Formats: sequence, structure tokens, C-alpha cells
Amino acid sequence: MHQPSRRSFLAATGTLANPMRVVGVVVGSLIVIPGVYFLLKLGAEKLQGILSVLFVVLALMRVWGGEVGIVQALASGAVQIDGTAFVNRYTDMIISVGRTFSGVSRWRTDNISNARARGAEVSAAWRVHQVSLRGSYTFLDSEILAVNGSTVAQAPYAVGDPLLRRPRHSGTVDATMTQGLFSGFVQLQLRGETLDAEPAFGPTGGLYTNPGYAVFNLGGSWRIVRKVEIFARAMNLFDRHYEEVFGYPAPGRTGYVGARVAVGR
Repeated sequence: MHQPSRRSFLAATGTLANPMRVVGVVVGSLIVIPGVYFLLKLGAEKLQGILSVLFVVLALMRVWGGEVGIVQALASGAVQIDGTAFVNRYTDMIISVGRTFSGVSRWRTDNISNARARGAEVSAAWRVHQVSLRGSYTFLDSEILAVNGSTVAQAPYAVGDPLLRRPRHSGTVDATMTQGLFSGFVQLQLRGETLDAEPAFGPTGGLYTNPGYAVFNLGGSWRIVRKVEIFARAMNLFDRHYEEVFGYPAPGRTGYVGARVAVGR
């Protein structure tokens, strides 16, 4: 028997309007001692589509999650340390059912896929006189879960695979300096390897490991008169060969030189 897809049903009976987001969030903060803040956030989010003709609401995906964090200020506010732990669970994600899950759903596409993500973020910032330093690090443990009513995930994924383009480790280090009419910055961007899809055909064309990278950027500017500033930047200073998205090489060493002119007062 031919099984109609949800998309064909919508096409035959009405028009799917722009998605609507319904969010329920509880946020709280607690000051234990001066300069130390504890933060708590719990929430649920549902992405929906509205069928304009039949006025039927179709739930597309649900996100359940929470996070707890701490903010610590030191040295009269010159140093600030932030830490956050988070967990999110994604349910009712749409997939193509196919023969593998024909016993789970009678639709060709259905909201039966699941995933989760959990991890921690840590950052620290220090400012003294004209120099500022900031570093951040994110640990992300993501996982594709089994389809509802099954012990496997939709091919080509396997239960336990990380989410696409979500690095387990990532971070940045930035330094800026301002001295009179001159300002400059140095930046280091770090990202670990990710799971990615074949660039032409998507996940059906195969899954690949996209290597991690470290990229240095630097630049500076000089205000020569009140309303005119010249600047120069060098991006990917050491000409690192990498791909933010698998199959699409990032620019190599690139330089920019220009001027900014303020108009008006």
C-alpha cells in the first residue's frame, strides 16, 4: 500500500507557513559572595509549523536542556573567569523512514530521530591598562541516538556518532592593545576534528573526518587624524590549509589594507 509522506499531505491540503518557535525558559542567578555569581538556566523549546488552511499545528522538533554556570571576578574586576556546564536533548527530529524503520512508523518521513549534546565552556579575561587578554575553551560531547522504537540510527549514521560539524574541542585566544592612536590585536583560533558529510551529495554520499586546525590572525590600526584611520590585517598568517566545512578550503594567507573615514560629527 502506498504510504503518503507528510510533505505531500501538506502540499495537497494547504500551505506551510513560516516556522513558529515556542520557548519556555527558567533562568536564575545567585550571589554567594561578592564577585561570585552562580547562574542556572532550564528550558524547553519546540519548533513548529502551522498549516494555514486547516489550522493544524505540526510539531517538528523538541529541544530539552539546561545549563549551570559560575562567574568569578578577581583583582577588583580586572580578571573575570566564567564557567558553564550544559546539556541538551533533541527529540522528534524528522528523518526519512524507509524500509529500515517501516515497523516503527507508517509515514515516509516522521519525527522519530533523537540526539544529545553536553559539555562545558570556560573562559577567562584579563585587562590591565591598555592590554586585554581573553581565552575560551569549549568541550562538546554530542551523540546521535537511536530512532524511536529501534536500536539503530538512520543510515549512514550509527548510534554514538557525533553531530555533524560539531568539534569535541575548540577555543580561542585573543590579545588586544591600545596605545594612544594605535591599536592592535593577535588572535589564535583552535578547532578539533569534526564529522562531516560528502560536499556534493551530503550524508548519503558518505561521512568523513574533517581534521582540526589552528589559525593565527593579527592586525592593527592607526588614527592619523581625528576622522581618518588606516588599518592592516593578516589572516591565516602561517598559511594553514584547512576546511571549516569539508570540501570547501578556507582562504590561505590573506592581507587587508584600508582606511576608515568617519562622516559627521
